[in-house]
Amino acid sequence: MPLHRLTNLEQDKITDEYRELTAQIKEYLRILASEELLRDIIIEELEQIRNEYGDARRSVIETNTAEITKKDLIDPVSAVITLSHAGYIKYQPLSEYEAQKRGGRGRRATLVKDEDVIDSMYVVNTHDTVLCFTSRGKVFSINVYDLPEASSNSKGRPIVNLLRLEENESIQTIVPVNSFDENKFLFFATSNGYVKKTKLSAYRNVNAQGLRAIKLDEGVSLVNVALTSGSDVIALFSSDGRACLFNEYSPLTPEADATLDTDSENEDATEAAETIEEAVSADADGEGEGSEDDVLVIGPNYRGGVRASGRVSRGVRGMNLAKGHQVVSMMVIDSSLPYVLIATENGFGKRSPVADFPLRRRNAKGVIAIKGEDRNGRVIGAVQVADGDEIILINNAGILVRTRVDEVSVISRYGQGVRLIRLDEGLKLVSVQRVVKTDDEEQDGQIPADVDADGVADAASDGESVADAASDAPDASDI
Repeated sequence: MPLHRLTNLEQDKITDEYRELTAQIKEYLRILASEELLRDIIIEELEQIRNEYGDARRSVIETNTAEITKKDLIDPVSAVITLSHAGYIKYQPLSEYEAQKRGGRGRRATLVKDEDVIDSMYVVNTHDTVLCFTSRGKVFSINVYDLPEASSNSKGRPIVNLLRLEENESIQTIVPVNSFDENKFLFFATSNGYVKKTKLSAYRNVNAQGLRAIKLDEGVSLVNVALTSGSDVIALFSSDGRACLFNEYSPLTPEADATLDTDSENEDATEAAETIEEAVSADADGEGEGSEDDVLVIGPNYRGGVRASGRVSRGVRGMNLAKGHQVVSMMVIDSSLPYVLIATENGFGKRSPVADFPLRRRNAKGVIAIKGEDRNGRVIGAVQVADGDEIILINNAGILVRTRVDEVSVISRYGQGVRLIRLDEGLKLVSVQRVVKTDDEEQDGQIPADVDADGVADAASDGESVADAASDAPDASDI
C-alpha cells in the first residue's frame, strides 16, 4: 500500500475518536447542568445494580452500646494459683500439669527462693475473682486473669505490688471465689476472740481502693478469713492452749438477719445484748473444760452459731478468752484431715486427733488443746494436717524449717507435746503452716535438707530428731 494511503487511514481514525470524545463531553456537561437528569441516571444505575446483584440482607444493623471488656477476650480455662510465704503470686493454665503415672517425679509448680516456700495453691478458673484481706480489715478484689501468668521457672510477682495498699498494710489471707452465691458466707476471726459471718454477695462489688471488710478495734488484728456453707464447724485456738469448736449454723430466720444486717447502731445494740448473755453463761473459773453452758445442745433452745451480719460490723464473741491471751488460729474443719497440729513459741508441739475435740457453743471457754505453758510458752498457731503432709516452722529471725508431719508424735490433747525444733537462746517460734508440696519433689516423701539464711542446716540435720525421743519424749503425766 502506498504511503499516502496509510497516512489517510490514520488521520481518519484520529478524527473519528475526536468527534466521539467531543460528543461525550457535551453529554457529561448536559448531565452536570441538570440536577433532575443527574438524579434519574443515579436511580437507573442503582436499579440496574439491584436487579443484577440483589438478594436477601445477610447483616443486621442495630444500636449496640455494649463495651468489650478484657474478660470477654480471656478464655475461661482452669488455672492454678500459687502463693508463696513471701507473698509472690502467679497463675498457670491447668493444662500444663499433665497426668503422670504413679511414682513419677512430677512437674515444678513454681520457682521459689531458698528462704521461701509455697504457702497456698488453688485450682480456679481464669474468670474467677480473688478476694485479698489485709491486716487492717480491708478487702481488695482482683481477677485471676489480672494476676501475672508465669511459667514454672518464675516465682511470680509480689501481691502487694498489684493492690493499692497503705503504708504498713499487708495481705493477711486470700480467698478465691468462682461465684458470689447468696448461700455462701465469709467467716472472719480476730485476735480478740470475735467472729463474724457475712454473706459472700456483700463483697461482689469491690473497687480499686478496696472496701472495709470488718470493723477492727485499735490493737486488734485479723486472724483468718474462710469461705463457709453456713453450717460448717469452726475451730478457734487461743494462745493459752485452748480450743473452741462450734457449728456456725444460726437458728435466726433470714428476716431477723435482715433487720440486723447493715445498721451500725443495731449492730452495737445487738452486741451489747449478747455481751450480757455471754457474761451470764461464761465459765467463771480459769481451770477445767468450761461450764455446763458451754456444752453444745442442738434443740429448740439452741443458742449457738453465728448469724449473718453486715459487712462493716465487728461481729460477736466467738471464744471466751482468758485475760492477756488472744486467738492465734481459726480454721474450718476439713473432714479429710484427721489431725490438728499445734505449735508453741518455745519450739514444742504435737498432733492430736480432731475427734478428740468436742463441739461447744459459741463464746465457750473451750477445751484444753495442749498443756504445759511454763515449758512450752504460748501457742503460736495450729493447722489441720494429714499423714504425709509437711509443715514449715518460722522463728522470729526469719529462718524457715521444713519437716514432715509424720515425725510429730500423735498425743492426746492433754499432753504437753514434744520438741518440734531446737531454738537458740533469744529465738521464738512465730508461725506454723501446712505446706503445699512442690511438684518436682520425690513422691516417696524425701524432702531436701533445709538451709537457713547463713547456710546452716536445720535442726533435723544436726542429729536433733523432730520427735526428739531421747530427751523430750512425753512422760506418763503428759499423755
